[in-house]
Amino acid sequence: MKTASFLAISLLLFLFVAGCQSAEEKTGNSTSEDITILENEDNKTITDPLLPASTSCTPQWKCISTKVRAFQNENCNFTVRETCPLTCVMDNGTCLKADCKEGYYCRNAQIRSYQDKYCTWMLEERCEFGCKETKCLNASEAPPSENNIAGEAAVETPPPSLYEGVEWINYGEAATFTTGEVEHALSISIIESGRVKVMVDTVRSDWLGEGDTASFAGGTITVNIVEIQFQPYAGGAQKVGYRLYLQ
Repeated sequence: MKTASFLAISLLLFLFVAGCQSAEEKTGNSTSEDITILENEDNKTITDPLLPASTSCTPQWKCISTKVRAFQNENCNFTVRETCPLTCVMDNGTCLKADCKEGYYCRNAQIRSYQDKYCTWMLEERCEFGCKETKCLNASEAPPSENNIAGEAAVETPPPSLYEGVEWINYGEAATFTTGEVEHALSISIIESGRVKVMVDTVRSDWLGEGDTASFAGGTITVNIVEIQFQPYAGGAQKVGYRLYLQ
């Protein structure tokens, strides 16, 4: 009786162990096969037939934002990047340097302006008797005119003020005006040193410099840029003096 029980228990143990080994071998084979397939997929080299043909570029620095410039190599890839302390000049990809001496100077024989250390001109004034070096001349310092060489008193009509009829708008603000019964809004879209893009409602102009004009609404609205003040640092002036003409 004991012998029969012992044989029965031994047979059950043998069947249990054999079943476990078979399951482990099956599982191990499946896992190994899956790993091999995944590794082969990861190592595949895929060639896209739709990739464009290689092009070449002239190696140069370019502004990729208002304060960051990057070097573009001959493969047209941007490599080295550099953050400008003030701003990046879009025209030539250089960082603007603060290398001008601040103060008032004569821009020409009649105009006196203030130049800041970023070489930005502002606060223009017309000198009635001429400008010399850094100041406007008074009547006694003015050179003799052709009409007054013999001491005759010359009566001249003073020139109109450079800023007559000029309105100012700061970056981030909007100036409203009305044509007919329609209200419009003028704002600054982008401003940089010496140039600006303005918007009337949702229509944006091209780049404008001092003296340039932009027309909107079929020519019924004209904006004339008189002066651009741009100081590329926190709290610096960023505004535009303009004249508005409506038809």
